[in-house]
Amino acid sequence: VSGACLGVPQGLAYSLLAGLPPVYGLYATILPLFVYMIFGTSKHIILGPDALICLLVRTALIDTTGCTDPNTCSEQFIAQVAILSLLVGIFSFILGVLQFGFLDNILSMPTTRGFLTAPCLTIILSQLDAFLGLPIGGPGGYKKVVYIYDNLPEINFTSFGIGLGSLIFLVVCSQLRKRMPYMLFKMFPSVLFVVLIGIIVSWAFDLKSQDVALLPPLDKGLPPSSIPDIPDLD
Repeated sequence: VSGACLGVPQGLAYSLLAGLPPVYGLYATILPLFVYMIFGTSKHIILGPDALICLLVRTALIDTTGCTDPNTCSEQFIAQVAILSLLVGIFSFILGVLQFGFLDNILSMPTTRGFLTAPCLTIILSQLDAFLGLPIGGPGGYKKVVYIYDNLPEINFTSFGIGLGSLIFLVVCSQLRKRMPYMLFKMFPSVLFVVLIGIIVSWAFDLKSQDVALLPPLDKGLPPSSIPDIPDLD
């Protein structure tokens, strides 16, 4: 239950960040838990997609497919993500067997902080258009700021209000969790609460009629097993 409270909302968001349909975030959140239950050695670890990895995947493959809208993402892009994930898993397994984990100690703290800060800024820029209710699929990087400036009249204030209110609520909960000694408050699933309130508000006020982008229906079950086509390297 505790894993689902945080993992399901994050998995859906991270799949969009990677440029994949939202249902693939659930696959990446649920399946690793069963695998780690068999092979894992630590009781205190978070498994599933990560914001930085999702950003790197999208950046690495977006130029080869031209897919910018997760809802219309091509099968080729999904296949290439599967191949990339398989290759990363193979190399990670080999490096683990050879005990190359000591390489983490070589990186200095300023390098590590820079490695983490830069993706945070990139993620913020990449989500600004959705946060403001603008059409998704604009340019990336610093050009996103120019794109938003040119489209300021098209801001959907309903989407912006929902996003801003949710962000303020999460920040307040994070600060109170640090200062309040009560264990019950520390265990409060603020992310899941925001998702549930968003679902209720969306249904009660028919936000779809107000041009608010909503999560489309997710596919049921697991996708059929198949060997993805290897892209033409030329």
